[in-house]
Amino acid sequence: MQDQFDEITLTYLDDLKHDLGDIETLILQIDKIHGDENRRKLARILHSVKGTAGSFGLAHISSAAHRMEDILAQMKLVSRPLEDVIDALMHERDLMEKLLIAYRKHDSLTLEALTEKFSGQHLTHPQKNAPLPGKKISNPRILIIEDSKIVINLILTEFNKYEVTCSVSQDGYNALGRILQEKFDFIISKHHVALIDGPSLEKIVRQVPNQNKETPFLIVSSQKNETPQTQKPSLTVFMMKTPDLAKEILQTFSSRIAVPLVPKKDPRIEKPIESLKKILAIDDSPEILSLIALGLKKYPIELRSLSNPNQAVSTAKEFKPDLILLDVQMPQLDGPAVLKNLKKEGIEAKIFYLTGTSSPDELAELKKTGVNNIISKPFSPKTFCSLIQEKFLSA
Repeated sequence: MQDQFDEITLTYLDDLKHDLGDIETLILQIDKIHGDENRRKLARILHSVKGTAGSFGLAHISSAAHRMEDILAQMKLVSRPLEDVIDALMHERDLMEKLLIAYRKHDSLTLEALTEKFSGQHLTHPQKNAPLPGKKISNPRILIIEDSKIVINLILTEFNKYEVTCSVSQDGYNALGRILQEKFDFIISKHHVALIDGPSLEKIVRQVPNQNKETPFLIVSSQKNETPQTQKPSLTVFMMKTPDLAKEILQTFSSRIAVPLVPKKDPRIEKPIESLKKILAIDDSPEILSLIALGLKKYPIELRSLSNPNQAVSTAKEFKPDLILLDVQMPQLDGPAVLKNLKKEGIEAKIFYLTGTSSPDELAELKKTGVNNIISKPFSPKTFCSLIQEKFLSA
């Protein structure tokens, strides 16, 4: 990472901080009445971030924005639980924020740690593009180059059963740009794809300097006896399109990568603990309340949401919750003040703060107020129920 950024780059990083706020809001509003419009707004912001961050040399952030574009694009192709989509988008958004802070502080150590932590996504380092030798592949990345939505859907449906990350390009030119910028573990290309066909793309990738020169290629053809010469026969496979194409691709991927396919696991606790049947959520943000509802909707837990903290005591007396989720920063009455009122009125429910702060000093001060536990925002709707149950048992 360069020792210091010029004033223009620093200004962009400051602007990006505001974009991340908009990105979070739009992610949490994807399932709203105007969900399609929100997805289009989010896509426009991500496209801008991807290009602008890349032009400033912020490759890590640009790649994260590109992966978020992939997730949005796949929403139209493959049926996927909404909480999984939001979880994946929030994961990338959280990564972008951490990278932003590391870039802004010129913190090379933190940037290296993030690169290591998210090595399954192969964030590239400006001076160290190649993956570490002997490094175990975690959450392999696959690039699918195909212009048929039906074929893309078939492949994604098969791969989405496992812990892999899929990206899609619908022409060879776009794919080449991604291959030169990002690291993939497996590349699947249609033979006669637009702009740059599969064999030509493979030839370019093997010849020009890039981090995918040794990445296995699978080229799919619909015509018999179509096996042109390849630059790396040991790394490139040709396959005929068949009715079982997706399964055959999956088998080839597994044998070529030599990594066991790990089925996706649902981290949710199937049987919620008996003592947690009612939750009262108090937050002035409709998006956070929606995120909580999304995380709990598949569980036999009764949820009451409240945006006005002044109604906390009366609602708690009437509802009798087992757990109260309480936002720390609210304009009318902050979390510690609400907690004090609840305790004063003899409310016996356990109380967890919801906070966006990561400062150890601020967290220590919050714990002194007598709260039972603290949950950091943003959180994943997919694992939210498991998270609060774990903290509920330990409180």
